[in-house]
Amino acid sequence: MRIRSFRHCVLVSLLAASSARAESYSDWLEATNDEWVQGWVSGMQDELLTFESDSFSTLYLDWSSVRRLHVTQHVTWVFKDLSTVVGTGDFEQGKLTVNGRSYPAHKLDGITVGGERELQYWHLGLSSGLTFQRGSVSQLIWTNFVDVRRDDGLTRTQVQYTGSLGAAYGDITTNKHTGIGQFDIKLTSILYAMPFFGMLTHDLEQNISLRAVAAVGAGVMILDQSKFTWSLGGGPGYQSTVPITVDSGEDEESHGFALVLNTRAQFEWTDDLKLSAQWVSLIAVTDLDRSYHRLTASLHIALIDKLTVDINTIFERSEDPNAPTNEDGLRISDLELVVGLGVSL
Repeated sequence: MRIRSFRHCVLVSLLAASSARAESYSDWLEATNDEWVQGWVSGMQDELLTFESDSFSTLYLDWSSVRRLHVTQHVTWVFKDLSTVVGTGDFEQGKLTVNGRSYPAHKLDGITVGGERELQYWHLGLSSGLTFQRGSVSQLIWTNFVDVRRDDGLTRTQVQYTGSLGAAYGDITTNKHTGIGQFDIKLTSILYAMPFFGMLTHDLEQNISLRAVAAVGAGVMILDQSKFTWSLGGGPGYQSTVPITVDSGEDEESHGFALVLNTRAQFEWTDDLKLSAQWVSLIAVTDLDRSYHRLTASLHIALIDKLTVDINTIFERSEDPNAPTNEDGLRISDLELVVGLGVSL
């Protein structure tokens, strides 16, 4: 016991000294196998702690295997009753202390990095590259992606934009823009409410001047771990479509109720290889020919610092494209492959 106490005192002294020299070595933990690790906490979900270390890279530890945890950076501690506390903390022998105040450790549900500054809750991803598209016209197209997310452990906001421009024989053949926004509120460790889901689309090739969708609903977190997250949600909504041109006798606009289904997944193979995917289905209840489906999948390969090589796949299917040129070979389904460079901030 004396040897262990002495070792504990020496290690704490070394950690205190090193933390003054390097901010990246501000946290430390002791596992139940008596191993000590120095680095920084990057989050905890579903009782799986993610701990970064220059010596061991990224570690994923079951919360039950953590004997002691010392966090000097400001993080958000999320409890099962959906309350949160922001600050530094210590976990030892089943007891949790945050900012010098004791909390029930068995009610801890997660840890989110950030909280001292609002900016720490946000993530911005940018990507740009060339698209090889197989559709009504096979061509190279310039495509850009924007992904903005905010996650504080209780609420999650995500806004995505995809825009493509292309030309053939001097004429613009592709002018497509899609924006998706979603806001979630965590109800339990599994269930969440979706007060808002919105989608806007402009597509020259599909003869869509504006497709607008708004919906509300709820969802479930099928998996919520540090390396793999998967959610499934949906609810009732309303869809409105305005074509660019119409044939004689056709309606200029279409409106109706729709059922929105949305599933999102993220998987981190390694620190340098990440995969994300999203599937959205808009099932037009009043007119099934107006239904629409969209799949986006992105593989991010780290190069240096925050720069990545991105391989993106976009699949879209409209049950009945409202286009006068449909009889001339306009395909119902379009598949795009985008290879480019990305930045993650």
